[in-house]
This record gives sequence, C-alpha cells and structure tokens, in this order.
Amino acid sequence: TFGETSIFMNEPSTATVRASSLSLIMALSREKFSEYITTHPRAGLVIMTYIVYGLLEKLRSSNELIAYDKEFMVTSEDLDAMKSLFPPTVDEILSH
Repeated sequence: TFGETSIFMNEPSTATVRASSLSLIMALSREKFSEYITTHPRAGLVIMTYIVYGLLEKLRSSNELIAYDKEFMVTSEDLDAMKSLFPPTVDEILSH
C-alpha cells in the first residue's frame, strides 16, 4: 500500500511509486474509506491494523536509514572526546 497517510491527514499523498510491470492500481477516497469502516467495523479493524503495521514498518525502515547515515557523521575523534566526559571506571562513577 502507499499513500495511506493521506486517508488520515487532510493533505495530498507524498508517495511516489513506479511499477516495474503492468499493474492494477486501486484508489480509495477518505470518504469511502470512512463510510466502509463505519459500516463494517470488524473489517475496518483488520484494515486499520494492516495500515498501522505497514506504517510502522516504513517508520522502522526509515529510522534504520537515518541511523546508518548518522553513524558516519561521528568520527572516532568525536567518540574519544565524548569518552573523556565520563569517568573511566564504574568505581569512579559510583564514588561520586
């Protein structure tokens, strides 16, 4: 699925999608979606769960990419400088 956040927010979808082969694309308006889940609450719960899990997976994937990018923003010199801010041993930490 893509563009699902536009069902919940009053904004156009920001998704860009390209099919690698002939595809059937189905669109659902916010109004039709809302009408359907109101009329069919059990099915609506299944659909909402699917959407939430999909969004969480996209968020997890995005977070991994961001963390990977940030990993290279910190040099070993930066880490050494950060280490110097803390006591070198557990005993010294506990004695303060």
